[in-house]
Amino acid sequence: MILSLTDTSELTYGNYVYPTWSIIFGWIMNLSFILPIPIVIIYVFIYQSDRKKTFKQRLKDLFLPTIEKTRADLVLSSLAEH
Repeated sequence: MILSLTDTSELTYGNYVYPTWSIIFGWIMNLSFILPIPIVIIYVFIYQSDRKKTFKQRLKDLFLPTIEKTRADLVLSSLAEH
């Protein structure tokens, strides 16, 4: 994706030259799937991490799972053991 930004030649398929609007539409579609990931990471880092921790610890905490077992999960796991 990054390398395609450096190539400024027209996009063609055989003799057909794709219109500019279709290339822009493709970039918008591509970015709509990619941009939410860093946006959520930045949001969680700024608003939901413990500000008393160091920068390094806060960054590490972003990549640790935070799923807690609920009572229903515990009951289901005990039933599965029997």
